[in-house]
Amino acid sequence: MDWDKEHELILKQWKSKMFVKLWLQNQSAYFYRHLNNFLSYPIIILSSISSATLFVSNETTNTNINLIIGAVTLVTSILASINRHLKPSEVETNYKLSTYKYSNLIRNIDSTLSLTKNMREPVDIFLEKISIELDTIEENELEPLLFIKNKFEKQYGSIDRLLYGEDLIQILKLGKKIKKIQEEFIPLDNIKKNKNDFILEIKE
Repeated sequence: MDWDKEHELILKQWKSKMFVKLWLQNQSAYFYRHLNNFLSYPIIILSSISSATLFVSNETTNTNINLIIGAVTLVTSILASINRHLKPSEVETNYKLSTYKYSNLIRNIDSTLSLTKNMREPVDIFLEKISIELDTIEENELEPLLFIKNKFEKQYGSIDRLLYGEDLIQILKLGKKIKKIQEEFIPLDNIKKNKNDFILEIKE
């Protein structure tokens, strides 16, 4: 089977779908990163304060001081319990992993389409490989947060129509939307322009 425009269109459609998924996973990862910091830093600080004040509590009979020390210990325990239950660091890692996988697939498609047809991998093998990898990522990815979905839809339109409806083809014509999603994912200096398309590069 030889490469033709229909095969290239399929890959561009898949790539557009990946951009949407990538945005959702990346924004969810950012949220859990902030949540992890919000919980972890107070736990570290309050734990240190609580440990230091244990010496004071052992040598004082001041009721107010003991109440403050007890309150600090209680708040620390509550925050630590919430952190263990929500596991924000672990969830962030899972979202980030999906983000990187989508980005790698996008790079793979871009690299292949940049080659001349006779230099590319056989089209049936390549399409099957990308399809399997995409299905695997989708099966293992976490569901994006609801408010992240709402944020996306306010900026770019219905997620379902972009992923599964006719808008999936329309989004190919809306280069500004694709560019905007990429710009929000990483800084502009990490995006290399290739004619009218964009190649996504992630730097640690």
